[in-house]
Amino acid sequence: MDINLKGYAQVANLESEEDHSLSLNAVNINMEKQEKNTLVSISSVTINAHGYDNQDHRNTTSGWGGYRGDRGTGASTGINLGTTNLTIKISRKCSILY
Repeated sequence: MDINLKGYAQVANLESEEDHSLSLNAVNINMEKQEKNTLVSISSVTINAHGYDNQDHRNTTSGWGGYRGDRGTGASTGINLGTTNLTIKISRKCSILY
């Protein structure tokens, strides 16, 4: 499989609070001529989770998207790039893991 990232692209966003796995095998990834390409990003916040339990508390409690701790079961296999071929040409602000 070929994946061509031409700017402002991301292959995977993994949530670190839950079980997560990413496996790529026999994949050609090409980042070229643009910026802000990311192969894998790992979030450590709960998206849209609020630190308050009532909208009346929204101004007194910060924590929107706050980290809720590791809730995984241990079934994560992590990130396996296998035999992935990665080519980066004239790219700016690109990352393999963010």
